[in-house]
Amino acid sequence: QRLFPEIIAYSPLVRLWGSEISYGGKTIQQDVNVIGVGAEGVRLNDFVIKQGRSLTSIDIDERLPVCMVGFNLVAELRIPVSERPMAFVKTQRLSFACRVIASVSRKASVGGGRFDKPGMDVILPFSFIQAIRGESQYSNEGDMNQILFEVNESTLPDEITDKIEKHFEQKYGAAGNFRTDTNSKIIGQMQRFLNIFNVLLTSIAFITLLVGATGVTNMILVSISERIRELGIRRAVGAEPKHLRRLVLSESLTLCWIAGALGIVSSLIFLHTTLYFVSKAF
Repeated sequence: QRLFPEIIAYSPLVRLWGSEISYGGKTIQQDVNVIGVGAEGVRLNDFVIKQGRSLTSIDIDERLPVCMVGFNLVAELRIPVSERPMAFVKTQRLSFACRVIASVSRKASVGGGRFDKPGMDVILPFSFIQAIRGESQYSNEGDMNQILFEVNESTLPDEITDKIEKHFEQKYGAAGNFRTDTNSKIIGQMQRFLNIFNVLLTSIAFITLLVGATGVTNMILVSISERIRELGIRRAVGAEPKHLRRLVLSESLTLCWIAGALGIVSSLIFLHTTLYFVSKAF
C-alpha cells in the first residue's frame, strides 16, 4: 500500500489441492475447496458469515489453526459451530486440524473462483498454511501466487493493475510471470461474448424468417393456383380485383398469426420446462 496508495485493502490467496475434511467420524472429499486468506480476504472473496466470527489480524499474525467452514459442509458434517470444535483437513501433502470458528456462505459475483460448489469452502489464515507446509522444491501446493486487492472509488481498476504488473516485471524480470485481472475485464469479456452471441442469434432469426416467408409464399401460390376456378367464379359474379386481393391477404395473415402464436406459446413452454429441470439438476 505504500507503493500503491490507491489500494485500500488486500489479501493473499493460497490454495490447497485434493482436499477433504473430517468431523465426527464422517469425511467429505468431493468439491471441498480449501483456501488461505488474510484478514481482509473474507470480505474480498465475498464470504458472508452465517454464524461465528471472521478471521482477524491476530489469527494471521499468530498463524492460529482456525478455520471458517462453508454452510453445506457444516450441515453435512453436523458441525456445532457455537462449540468451536476441531475439524480435520487432509490435502495431497498436508494433514492438520483446525478449530471451526464460523459457518460461511458466498455471495454470487463476477470473478475468479466463483465456479466452486457453494458452501464447500474451508477458509484458513494463509500464514498458518505456509507455516505447516514449509519449504518444498517438489510442489507449489500452498504457494502464495495470487493477491486480491481493492482500490478506492476514484481509481480506474485497469490503470492500477497495469502499474502493479509493470512494477513486478521491472523488479523480477524474466524470473516471474505476472498477470492481473479485474472484474471490469471479466465483464468486458462477457459483454463481447454476449455481443457475438446476439449477432449469431440475429443471423439465425433472419435466416429462419427468410425460410418461413419463402414457405408461406409457396403455400399461398399453391393455394391460389388450386383456387383459380373459385376466384374466376367470384370475378364473374361481380367481385373486383381488390376484393380478391383482400381475401387472399386476410387468409394469409390469419394463418401467420395463428402459427406465430402457437410457436411463441410452445417455445415459452419449452423454455420454462428446460429451466425447471436444469434448476432441479444443479
